[in-house]
This record gives sequence, C-alpha cells and structure tokens, in this order.
Amino acid sequence: MPFSLSTVPATFQSAMNQVFANQIRKFVLAFVDDILVYSKMIEEHARHLEDVFQLLAHNQLFAKKNKCSFVQTSLEYLGHIISRDGMATDLAKIEAVKNWPWPSTVKLLRVFLGLAGYYRKFIYNFGAISRPLTNLLEKNMFIWMRYEQESFQALKEALVAAPAHTTRL
Repeated sequence: MPFSLSTVPATFQSAMNQVFANQIRKFVLAFVDDILVYSKMIEEHARHLEDVFQLLAHNQLFAKKNKCSFVQTSLEYLGHIISRDGMATDLAKIEAVKNWPWPSTVKLLRVFLGLAGYYRKFIYNFGAISRPLTNLLEKNMFIWMRYEQESFQALKEALVAAPAHTTRL
C-alpha cells in the first residue's frame, strides 16, 4: 500500500467499497485487501470473476496470483466459514469458547467480550445477554457475582450454538 499513510487500511477499504459499490453483498465481499467472490453456479461465478477483474483493471488495481484461490466450496475467513449455505462461526472458535475460563480481570473480560462482540450478529439479544459483563468494564466496577456468571455462561452457550444459524450472504 503506497505513501506510508497512517490510515492506509481505512483508505484502501474505502477504495474497495467504491470500486465494487454495485457488487458488494450481491456477489462480492471486500475487506481491506481481500476480495471474496461468491456465486451459486460455476457459470455465474465465471461471469462474476470477469466483472471483478474488469473493475480491478479499470481502476489500475492488481491481484497477486499466488494469493488467489478459485472455485472453493467453502473457506475460512476472519473467523467464519463461508459456504453456499451462508456464513457460520468457525468450529475451532467454538471449541475455544467452550473451554474459555471465567475472566478474572477487566483485561481478560475485554478479550472475551471482543471475541463475543465479533460474533454478535449470530446471537439473538446479544446486548441484553452481555449487559452484566459490559457493566463490569466501568471504572472500579469489576465485582464478579451471580448475574455476571450467568451472563458469561449464557453468552458462551449462545456462541457455541451460533453455527446452527447461518447468515445468508
């Protein structure tokens, strides 16, 4: 990424959003320098890839051949598994959540809430479930009691159950 900008990732993401404005969430997902092209049928996929490559060329952008993979039935991306069924939580992440010990410090709680927050769209009523835990983040409020333990357990259970609910792309 050129010019040593301090905001390069955001600038590049903005550029990707502009380049693929008409394709985003129809058959393209773009996150910083990753471009995912998805389709139901191989013929449709070939047309989608052609559109993407034409847009890249028109905007003088290039893909590194050695970083590309084509015609995948599923892939792991940013902690999710993306397939023709939609998007689901990565099973390795589920196992990590199952074994997650209760957070004994604010820092450890932030780590857990960061992971849980990343998957919030898979969890119905996430805000209400996590509220007792987020309240602990206030200054001098880290007192782990029954409500916090119940919230922690409920959030872990919701995270573990999340893959059953795939999100359509």
